[in-house]
Amino acid sequence: LMLHNRAEIWKDKLSLWSDVIKKSPYKARPHMNLAHALDLEGRHEEAARGYTIALKFSRDGSASAIEILRNLGVARFRLGQLPEAIGIFRRVLIFEPDNVDILNNLSICLLETGRHDEALSTALHAEGVIPNHGEINSTLGEIYLAIKEYPKALGYFRKALKLNPDVPVRYFNAALALEKMGRLSEACLYWEQYLDLEKSVEESRLVDEHMTEIACP
Repeated sequence: LMLHNRAEIWKDKLSLWSDVIKKSPYKARPHMNLAHALDLEGRHEEAARGYTIALKFSRDGSASAIEILRNLGVARFRLGQLPEAIGIFRRVLIFEPDNVDILNNLSICLLETGRHDEALSTALHAEGVIPNHGEINSTLGEIYLAIKEYPKALGYFRKALKLNPDVPVRYFNAALALEKMGRLSEACLYWEQYLDLEKSVEESRLVDEHMTEIACP
């Protein structure tokens, strides 16, 4: 019976870390690990609560407060709590000013809240740290697309695709930039490449309809 119970506890990470928390409720690491497991399950609200608890206990040294904050910021972002996410990412950058992933996350949050100038300066900082970073180049493309600097947007989308050619949304965005510049035949080529990679039936259907509307061959 005891062996059976132990197997049940270890059968998945949620059970494992819940069990550890029962035994060590005031340690940061178990709370952080449970929150991470919840995040992977798509339970972002519960994950955010878990990371907040972990942060409260982070002085025990079992988990880094910065690591917890990184994860909490992402959870807030996934929940659409962008002002909170922005504040958290800025806290992380005090200690890790050249953390490209956090800079990229912050840029996206700023872009989605309409703070284009701040988004651009943050993303350019990240590009200066790692110029050949696919996500940063893609984010810069999205920022330039938002501020209607379409040639610059296209350049960044193309660079992002050169670095990581298997990301459908980058073909989508490159096609949009080309359309904005009136280069429809080139846009159609990118739409076709998008359809080759996109797994969502609904998204593919909408793009296929759009290609018909703009008379793609």
